[in-house]
Amino acid sequence: MRKRWIAALAGAVLLLSGCSSTGNALPEPAETLPPMTEAPEPVLMYYVTDHGTTAVSEVSQMTERLEHTGYTVEADSFSALPMNADAVICNAPREDLTREELDLLEQYMDGGGHLLLLMPSDASEVRYKNWERFLEKFCITMDYDRLLETDSSRMLDGDPAFPLIDQISAPDGMTIMPATAETPLYLHDARSFHFVVLENFSNIRQDVMLRAAESAVGEPCGGDFDDPVTLEEETLMTMLYSRDTTRKNAFVVCVGASDFLLDQNYMAESSSGAQDYVYAALDWAADPKGF
Repeated sequence: MRKRWIAALAGAVLLLSGCSSTGNALPEPAETLPPMTEAPEPVLMYYVTDHGTTAVSEVSQMTERLEHTGYTVEADSFSALPMNADAVICNAPREDLTREELDLLEQYMDGGGHLLLLMPSDASEVRYKNWERFLEKFCITMDYDRLLETDSSRMLDGDPAFPLIDQISAPDGMTIMPATAETPLYLHDARSFHFVVLENFSNIRQDVMLRAAESAVGEPCGGDFDDPVTLEEETLMTMLYSRDTTRKNAFVVCVGASDFLLDQNYMAESSSGAQDYVYAALDWAADPKGF
């Protein structure tokens, strides 16, 4: 029994030393595989196609750039709005939301949604009452006006409706390229917005990004007002953002112009600055920072 135990022990030693009784080396052990990781969820940019918004076919260069960045772009009606969208793009609507769509949008924002609303000047008599209700939740009011510059040195090609816009700042976490900040920025047929103090103001964080100079006026344009007011000798904001800290930091970015995104204007030098601000806002929605 003792000899058999010694023989067995010797065989075990040979195996541990990496040799068999015939002298052939055992195969090297396989390398340990890295742990499995899940693929990241695609970033979804949802483009609203109804309510008279600018057709996707007219902003194909914008959507191509978003897809080239790695984002997924889906386009469909407001009623099909997906709750998992990283950003919703509503580009120049010409009809108001229905009450049901407003409720759907509120549900999306309650989950921490991000909305980019491009709302250029509109001469029609449409009153966007449900959009007004929505924006008031973020302490924003939308003016029914058209920005006109009175200082000839601040117009593009002598057009009062194409004013030079002052760049103020980007919110913490939203990155504007230095070259953009140093380049003159113009907006055409722009609308203005204002901040207001309402009951929930303590929950709101806001910033203005672009504004007209005090030499610009807000000429009444559109809406159904009996006694429209000309906005003058005040700061008229053309791009701003507002965030609600009680709604998972949901935020809305409002831009008072949109034709700089059209394919026909996309390569114009006057369009690049405004485009950079829009892309920066969408990148921020894809990766919210600074909260």
